[in-house]
Order: sequence, then C-alpha cells, then structure tokens
Amino acid sequence: MTDAHWTRKALCNRWRRLLVAASSGVMFGLSTPGFGFSLLGLVALVPLLILNEEILSIPQKRRKSFFKILSYSFVAGSISAVIGGYCITNSAHVYGHLPLPLAVLVTAFGYGLEVGLIFFFYFGCLLPFLPKHSWADLPVRILWILALELKYPRLFEWSFGGFAYYKVPYIEQFADIIGSSGLSLLSVGCNFTFVLVWRCIKQKKHEWFNVKFATLLLIKVHLLAGFYGGWRTMDLRDFKSEAQIEVVSLQPNFSLAQLASNPDLAFSERTRNIDSLLDDSRRALAATDKKNPDLERMLVWPESTFPAPIFKDASAKKLVSNFAKEERSHSTKYCGLGNAGER
Repeated sequence: MTDAHWTRKALCNRWRRLLVAASSGVMFGLSTPGFGFSLLGLVALVPLLILNEEILSIPQKRRKSFFKILSYSFVAGSISAVIGGYCITNSAHVYGHLPLPLAVLVTAFGYGLEVGLIFFFYFGCLLPFLPKHSWADLPVRILWILALELKYPRLFEWSFGGFAYYKVPYIEQFADIIGSSGLSLLSVGCNFTFVLVWRCIKQKKHEWFNVKFATLLLIKVHLLAGFYGGWRTMDLRDFKSEAQIEVVSLQPNFSLAQLASNPDLAFSERTRNIDSLLDDSRRALAATDKKNPDLERMLVWPESTFPAPIFKDASAKKLVSNFAKEERSHSTKYCGLGNAGER
C-alpha cells in the first residue's frame, strides 16, 4: 500500500473518533435538565468509554495514549457544555455583549474544559495502568469514580446520577439512602454494562456471565430504588399538616442592562450589594411581620449578590450569618437564604 493510502486511512480514523467522541458529548448534553432526555445519561458515555479502550489497544507510548484520551474527552466535554450550558452562552451574549459565536466559544473552551477534565479523570486517566479488556478493571474504575465523586470540584454542583434520574422521581428519591454519589454509580454502571457487551462482541467470546450478572444487579437495585421512591412519595402524599409558611422573595436590586464586559461596570451602581439586600430584607420582613407575626417565614435572595458570593467570601458569609441570627431572635422563626434565580 502507498503512503497516500495510509494517510487517508489515518485521517478517516481520526474523523471517525472525533464523531464518536462528539456523539457522547451530544447525548450527555441532551441528558442535562431542560431537554427532557435525562435517561440518555444511562448510555451517553458508552461511545467515549469504548473509544478510550480502542485507543489503548493500539501499540504506542503511554504518553501518547494519555494525550489522545484527554483530547477526545475535551471534544466530548466541549460539545456537552455548549448544549447543557446554554445559560452560560446566553449570559456571555446578553450581559457580556459578546457576539453569539464568540459566546459559544467561551462556553466550549471555558466550561467545556472543566467537563472534559471530568471525563478524563473519571474515565480515562486510570486506563493505562489497568488490565486491558478484562472485567476485573471495572470494580477498580467504579471505586475510583466513587472516590472522585465525593470530592471533585465543579463550577456548578451536578452529578452523573442527578442528570440521569432527575425526570425519574422514584429513583431519584433513593438518594435519601445512597446519596447523589450512589445515583452516579447507578448511572455509570449502566454505561459500563454496555461496555462489557461491546467487549464480548469485539473479542468474539461467549463469556456473557459478567454481562448477565451486572444487568441483573442493576435491575434489582433500580427496582429497589423504585419501590423505596414510591413508598416515600405515597408517605408524603398521605402527610397532612396545617402549618403554613410565608415566602418572601427579593428581586435583584441592580440593573443587569448596565452589566457589560467592561470590568468597571461589573458592580453596577451599587458598590456593596449585600448590604443593600440586607436592608431590603429587613424592610420586607418588617412589612410581613405586621400582618401575621406568628407565621414562619422563608427569605429567598436573588442569585447575584455582588461584590462577592456569600458561600465563598468570609466577610459576606459573616454578614449573612449575623443577619439570620438577628431575625431568628426577633420575630422570624425561620429565615432561609435561597436562590431566587434570575434566568
């Protein structure tokens, strides 16, 4: 065969792998909230997982395998970020005054890098050190994912199980027992089961015991989760209470129309927005207190509390904590600081 033939073959393989990685990105993006295809999360990772194993089956240096797995993880992460992180694109376009194509690139290369690194560290970085095409590597990979799921930092708090089961409340309720990390193991376990099927077909072996065992185990756990979720849901429906709560929601007290990509405009016209929100909160609670002083109240704040997020900045957290203690000691039995959302 000529060199041109091998060049065309390598190029075709490269495009095929890009399409495979992209298919995982599309499916995972569509499994995120807002599209209604949550159960795609049970199979969304299969193309990427198979692609990683195919890369490792090629005789090459470990460093090159790492680079290829990282590259295709970034492709899948970027595409899923553009689809699932549309709110980031919209914010960059509307409030950051960026052209839409540039806003899409910001999401793809910014948030996509984070998602791609999650795909790489969860599903790719251990592979070169594990036995190839052996069922014995899967328990190690699952334990590795469980360890990462508990501590891995994210820009937004999400989990694989949360995305896969957010439209299945009976299964989602099982997080009472196993937590969101446990739900992620169920979701990832479904993806790994399809990888086992692919291994049996690829290696032309008839050792389907592991596939049958994993399938039966997942079916039993899902049925158990469904029964538990159904019982909890029925238990809540039968619960009746005469207790009432009044929700006091505050709107953003700054103009988003003036918020642009210029850093000088980032804080709008108020330089200490948290103080302003505290003043507005006191006035709102005082107004409701006159109508019914014995009613429990929940205070809901808007998402943007400039100049610092209250859950990260120590001084802002102290202000909010003192305010909550103050309101509890006076007339408010319950004071919750939530997220009203501005989208």
